[in-house]
Amino acid sequence: LESGFIEVSRQGGRHLCSLYAVTFYAVHECKGKLDIAATAKPKSLWRKNEPVPDIATLQKQKQERDDAKLLSQIFERAKRVE
Repeated sequence: LESGFIEVSRQGGRHLCSLYAVTFYAVHECKGKLDIAATAKPKSLWRKNEPVPDIATLQKQKQERDDAKLLSQIFERAKRVE
């Protein structure tokens, strides 16, 4: 529960079992059995626990991908010339 992958969708009690929903799928109505509202899209609560990378890290990763792509294109063109 703490990680956000599942959430309690109905709290059990006397003669009722607890129900759980995985947060990477949308929650369906289930004919009124749930204590939570149905959703059209997943809640993805687990994402709130992931650290967000800083802008400098994201820019560096993008630059590395762009450099690798450029090198690949250069090598492809060099092969065609030979």
